[in-house]
Amino acid sequence: MATPTHLLKLYKAMGAHVAEYAGWLTPLWFEGVVSEHLAV
Repeated sequence: MATPTHLLKLYKAMGAHVAEYAGWLTPLWFEGVVSEHLAV
């Protein structure tokens, strides 16, 4: 069983990865929403 410290490190690593992915994905999502709004 993993120690709390190990889980905390894993959680931080996942959090950083998710933040990086979201930072890359958000502009694409926003651009799609804006283009849909302008198309209406």
